[in-house]
Amino acid sequence: MQLKDLDLSRLAYDIFSEDFEERIKEKIPEFREYDGKLGSLVVFRWIVLMWDINSPLSKMPEYSNYDVRLYTCASLVKFPKTKGVFTEEANEIIIGKNHSVNDMIVAYVTSFGLPEYSLLMAYLALYASEYRKILNGKGGKDSDKIMTAASDKVATYTRKVFGLGEQDEYSLRVQALYSRLEKEKERLRPEQIVRYFTDNNALPEGFNPYGEEYTIEINRDMKFVGDHLDE
Repeated sequence: MQLKDLDLSRLAYDIFSEDFEERIKEKIPEFREYDGKLGSLVVFRWIVLMWDINSPLSKMPEYSNYDVRLYTCASLVKFPKTKGVFTEEANEIIIGKNHSVNDMIVAYVTSFGLPEYSLLMAYLALYASEYRKILNGKGGKDSDKIMTAASDKVATYTRKVFGLGEQDEYSLRVQALYSRLEKEKERLRPEQIVRYFTDNNALPEGFNPYGEEYTIEINRDMKFVGDHLDE
């Protein structure tokens, strides 16, 4: 099987278009950070083919196994091989040992706004909150039940978000997801955003809803209703 044999029309990005790399970098900042030995084109194509919610391979029974799909996608996009075996650099990316690529994968998956991702955030926050109560001696009689239930939900939704097999529960790729979840929780707290803007005179990367080039000007953007009446 080759890429040309697959129906890729429903993918979020046309992986054969001339501006494919530019478009995905523009939409997902994490893709701008990649500087690995493998060419960015094959790595970006691999991520889209493997993790797009409309990837044709995810719908094929013969590729339902997570590891089989990982390596099949790598072969289809032409990850480099030596004597029929993936190179060390390629294999590290495939098995989740490249932190930059892990961040890109997580960013790509979460860009779809999956409801499972929101639920994962909620249960992870619940688990962390109950854990802090216990450490501070404020846990209740139901703390153990709450943490156990939350932990099970975290595991369930982690698998759903990534399509992971059982053996990948604690992979480095999942750690990258949890790292992003922590950042997301910080971004949801208004006081954190105010403090960041005060210290840096700018919003956190990826937070500005008007694009990264847009900057706030006090005289232009921070007027109260009715201020125009004095002009």
